Amino acid sequence: MPRSIQRSIVSLSLVAGLVATLVACAPPTPVPSSTPTAKPSASATATAEPVALAPQPIIGTTCAELLPSTTLSTEFSAPVSATNPAISQMTAAPFALASALTARALGGLACEWNNGESYSEKRGLNPAYVGFRIVILPDAASQWARYIDYYGADGAGLYCFTAPSGVIGCNANDLVTDRWVEITSYGTISEDAAAALHTIVLGAVAAAGPGAPPWTPPAGTLPLPTECAGLVPFGIVASAVGSTLPIESSVGGGGWSLRAGANVNAGVVSCSWTYGASDLSPGGIQSLGAGAWAWNEARPALTTPSTPEALPIGGLEDSDQAWIRCAPANTECVVDLVIGGNWIEFVLYQDDGFGSGVSDPRAAATTIAEGVVATLRP
Repeated sequence: MPRSIQRSIVSLSLVAGLVATLVACAPPTPVPSSTPTAKPSASATATAEPVALAPQPIIGTTCAELLPSTTLSTEFSAPVSATNPAISQMTAAPFALASALTARALGGLACEWNNGESYSEKRGLNPAYVGFRIVILPDAASQWARYIDYYGADGAGLYCFTAPSGVIGCNANDLVTDRWVEITSYGTISEDAAAALHTIVLGAVAAAGPGAPPWTPPAGTLPLPTECAGLVPFGIVASAVGSTLPIESSVGGGGWSLRAGANVNAGVVSCSWTYGASDLSPGGIQSLGAGAWAWNEARPALTTPSTPEALPIGGLEDSDQAWIRCAPANTECVVDLVIGGNWIEFVLYQDDGFGSGVSDPRAAATTIAEGVVATLRP
């Protein structure tokens, strides 16, 4: 397939909602099923700890300096205002470690201005969304090279299209020094307006000097496994979801993106659980090392489609947390665990593609959560 066609497919995925590339994790040999022994814990009610000190940008600029709000006010079809891009991404896709967070974990910068609606490329375009998002990944030369190797020169620069609704959508990927700059916009008054904003942002990034020193995770942060089966044995997952087939792991399709590059540089472990070698999956798991700050920032805003509830399970230490979010009728349950200063998140779907599905995702998710705690807090 010609590179130019590949480029068009990638850009149009913002409308089609194709799933972003996950970070590779080799599928280990399935572990025999076991039942974790719950330990008494004073934190069984998952009381949130104070927000940890978050990483600061190692890029010497701010969102307001990248793009003044007065510049934006005349370029969009609806009023937009500054917001947290991680919240915009995560409220649109409940199980999706936001690229805004992984980039920030590495000293990057993430900015967004929107009309109050949310959007995530993991779930596809929200037709009501109007906004402009910037994610900057520092020290990204090697990940950019991988992106260009895959898409060729057509992968760089600005690409615009008109959605079926008539809204103008644009996305751009550029390398500025060693900073990968990804820009997404919907609802500009014209393609020329999007191009002008793109030029302003790239100029500001090029002019930005160094910022804060690289972030050091808090002392005592618990080291995490580097493979999915190290977070929870596959046998526990199989038992919890009632699978007669062994559970394996999958990392999805091809392609490359800033999200994927940030995951690699941040050491994110992310994969889907699959039934044997099939493409059918009951859910998946991901982790962000030393990511307690990110969960504590995101949790108060996660109210759609369900608000996080404290998940009382044994084995947690005083600084640990356990939360569960189940969509109406338990069609999808997400569990968020803060263990030893790390953020581990997994999802279970009621519809797993087999037709029978996971009969009780909430109960199964609780069992898997107990397995994660027993694995990381033996």
